Amino acid sequence: MLFFVPKINFSDVLRIFSELGYKFIILFLILKSFSIILMSYRLKYILGIQKFNYNLRQLIKLYFLGIFYNNFLPTQYGGDIFKAYILSYEQKDKFPIYYSILADRIIGFSSIIFIGFIAAIISFESLEFLGNAKYIYLVFPILFFLLLYFLSSSWSKKTINFYLTTFGLKNLQDKINLANDSITPIKNNKMELFIVIFISFLVQTNIYLAFYAISLALHMDVILFYFFLFFPAIAMISAIPISINGIGVRESGIVFFFINAGVTANMALSLSLLILFFLVIDALIGGIINIKGDYKFQEK
Repeated sequence: MLFFVPKINFSDVLRIFSELGYKFIILFLILKSFSIILMSYRLKYILGIQKFNYNLRQLIKLYFLGIFYNNFLPTQYGGDIFKAYILSYEQKDKFPIYYSILADRIIGFSSIIFIGFIAAIISFESLEFLGNAKYIYLVFPILFFLLLYFLSSSWSKKTINFYLTTFGLKNLQDKINLANDSITPIKNNKMELFIVIFISFLVQTNIYLAFYAISLALHMDVILFYFFLFFPAIAMISAIPISINGIGVRESGIVFFFINAGVTANMALSLSLLILFFLVIDALIGGIINIKGDYKFQEK
């Protein structure tokens, strides 16, 4: 499936773009802008749990910088490294910032996996084209959430500390304990954690609605449900560190899944290219911010 390339008629792709429904592009831009605000607010909220009070406008700017730096680092999440570096630059205690960024990504990724899991349960027969690989939709989320439960439990902390002490790895033990202490305020505050998870589901729902708006702009005959079913898998595939910013992997995944939903290859490619186009626009905005060099993300 990776780098899946069917037979394409590029003149037909150009014709599809020439007939673009611009009112749905406007709808897409509104939904996408709202998603950016929500993602930035989610990070602000997580940082707030750690007693860091950043301005939302600054974090929106940081979002675009992260998208820009995604183009120089593996997977579509590489920009998180840059975001962690920038936010922690003037902080004496950097670990809470690092683990706020990590928590933001884990919670966001968890919501993607959970949505795909629920969509697969609702319409498992829609995945028959994957053969036995369709069971990954069920097995991977279960293993992923079991791993998260294990890592967040007090039992795992005691077990890891026991073995590290046994093998004399005190420096590593101290770093792991420091990491655990940094993420404890997020993990232990159940109500605020619930709010962050709720925001994550809003983000993903809004993103899939935005992608559906692109399909409407392309006059694509496909139901909304497929965006909730296919894009979680596409996101997971794009996270594999075999390309820069997931480029190529993401696009081939979109084409592969939607062809198997009855969409023509030319239409599926048009969808993937239009989504890529808007990602490039976000990266260009981040590049402009980067050129200005204003990296002063001070607290209010």
